[in-house]
Amino acid sequence: MPAWKRMHLITSRFCLIGRLSLGLLTMSLLTVGSGSMAKVITTTKNVEIGDNVVRVRSYETKGLPILFVALHDNENTGIRAAHNAINAYGGRLIELRAINQRWIPFNVGERRVLFDPNWMFSVSGVKRSLRDYRVYSLKACRMVTSFSRRIIEELDVDSFKVVVSLHNNTDGHFSILSYGRKGRYASQVRKLHISEHSDVDDFFLVTDINMFRYIKMKNYNVALVKKHVVAGDGSLMGYSVERGVDYLNIEAQHLHFSKQREMINLVMEFYQIEVNRDSEHIVKQIASDEVGRVSGEMQEYNGSKSHIRNFDEDYVTASKPQAIPIDCDLEDRA
Repeated sequence: MPAWKRMHLITSRFCLIGRLSLGLLTMSLLTVGSGSMAKVITTTKNVEIGDNVVRVRSYETKGLPILFVALHDNENTGIRAAHNAINAYGGRLIELRAINQRWIPFNVGERRVLFDPNWMFSVSGVKRSLRDYRVYSLKACRMVTSFSRRIIEELDVDSFKVVVSLHNNTDGHFSILSYGRKGRYASQVRKLHISEHSDVDDFFLVTDINMFRYIKMKNYNVALVKKHVVAGDGSLMGYSVERGVDYLNIEAQHLHFSKQREMINLVMEFYQIEVNRDSEHIVKQIASDEVGRVSGEMQEYNGSKSHIRNFDEDYVTASKPQAIPIDCDLEDRA
């Protein structure tokens, strides 16, 4: 090919890169936040534990990679607000329906047993929950961990950027002050912000520093949790940390619907900004990679060699850890 023609093709590709980058960025920004136009998929599955059947309900639309989880069936203030947010932004909601109770009951022989589903994500968490209710036995532990595996499969947290757990509390019993200097959970906290304009019963627990800064800037109650303290403790937060997924707890007093809706919308706004920023970054890197290839061709044209960076290698995500093993027998023999 004549030299002038090769140079013309290279110059044309630079122009194409600019148009391609702008187009990809525009599409990425339009895609996120279009959940209201997407089809809503709802499913209900029955998961048995002993003589009890727990309904696992899923509500989902395409959009933001956010997983809402409602584990306690007596804490339902935020469910409707989560539906509205998912309709607007996309995401998924998983809720356990257990006859409007915080705990899940079942029979082991003739003995009635119950456990807290928020503490079923490791053997130590299961044991803690069963012993808190003074109902621990090896058989009960096995039954709960078998149930937990099924729920973990349904949650599929590895497919999401963040897990948002929805909880409600009773006035004065559990609040942001529980994470203060003299609070019961003070040792779990890395940073804390208490707003003078918010009810102490309405607060966030987060594991991501950027989320903490954003909520603090908006002047809501928020605590940044130490990951190494909660990892593997058996809670959904500890499990999310183990899996390398951001976790966020939206805690509000019962019947504080408007406040919990505000808090959910704040989270959605933050992650829409984050996803759009990630999309813009990726588009810029794609363009940069293409520029590198074109520059390489120009250097080759000038008689020199160029190393072309591999975009896929630069931005490959770290592999997720294996699923947390749950084996009551191994735990008991240890």
